Amino acid sequence: MLSRSARVLRALVPALALFAGACSEGATGPQTELTPTATAPTALQTVQCTADVQAGVMSCGQAGLPAGMRGTIFGGQGTYVQLRSSNVAYNPADSILSVDVSIENLVPQAMGTVDGVTPAASGVRIFFVAGPFPPARGSAEVHNADGTGTFTDANQPYFQYDGILETNETSAVKRWEIKVNSETSRVMFVVAIEAPVQPRLVINEIMPNPGGTVQDSVGEYVELYNAGTFPTNMNGFILRDNTAGVTDTIKTDLVVQPGAYVLLGRSANTSKNGGITPDYLYTSRIGTTSTSLTFSNSGSDFFVVKAPTGVTVDSVFYTSGTTTAVSAVARELKNPALDNTLMDGSNWGAATSAYDATNNNRGTPKAQNSVFTIAA
Repeated sequence: MLSRSARVLRALVPALALFAGACSEGATGPQTELTPTATAPTALQTVQCTADVQAGVMSCGQAGLPAGMRGTIFGGQGTYVQLRSSNVAYNPADSILSVDVSIENLVPQAMGTVDGVTPAASGVRIFFVAGPFPPARGSAEVHNADGTGTFTDANQPYFQYDGILETNETSAVKRWEIKVNSETSRVMFVVAIEAPVQPRLVINEIMPNPGGTVQDSVGEYVELYNAGTFPTNMNGFILRDNTAGVTDTIKTDLVVQPGAYVLLGRSANTSKNGGITPDYLYTSRIGTTSTSLTFSNSGSDFFVVKAPTGVTVDSVFYTSGTTTAVSAVARELKNPALDNTLMDGSNWGAATSAYDATNNNRGTPKAQNSVFTIAA
């Protein structure tokens, strides 16, 4: 069974499993970037490695998918991660094949953390999907694994690299040992990597003051955009505004795919909310009083999204209701790659597209913003 921390990480962020081999840097092979869905398993890519016991060398290449494996998994040696091996050696005295392995993070998000600040207890784990086994005679087994877990199957040995691995950072070297017998001339195995990844959610659009017959209590909404490489599950994330004690902890799975949007709203009644279809309703889940997450139409206000650890993932604020809380006009982010903190600022603009023709409410809920500007 997975430890409690590993189960929590899987609930917070779909497991980042980067199939890769502990191989030489040049043996990466062709790569396919996969776009996962929240409801279906993703096609898997693996990398198979072969170690020559006597020659002390290791090489890797693409391999097929073992039967029965399912999950949200990514291929990516040389794309998302780079495993490097050195000091491959065989000691006939104890029949141990050893290799020093390090891992480099190639994605623009920290690995081994659920919020970019707090190291995850499970770190970054490289686990064995298949093998080790000899292609012919002999035997092989992992000798010094840090533990076993259920990743794509039961009782899979893994090596754990503790701490946060920032973008382009390479971990410390860890020695792997594989026990073989005298008949084993080569060892083959397939490995994968599981790690929580820092979320890259951006507050992308806010409707603070819907107009016409649409009341604030049903028509306000907040749209988030996933600017990261991997899906983010917002189960356990915290929403709050500038009223003390007014928070909402999301208690259900809410997966935001990379490059996709999620809409947080106050009502699912499309006949009253301007026709929007929120992915999550936050009004009825606030605290123990009648106070709820609402936006000021006249003064200043802000909205904050926090990871389950309490660390802020993104936050925005405005100082002028005259600029930001214009009736029937959503405030939209122009470029999600730039600073979005100040909604009165130059990276935000007034929506120009209407989503509610009846009341002429303007905005682009769950779609690219009408004021979107491509980064230079």
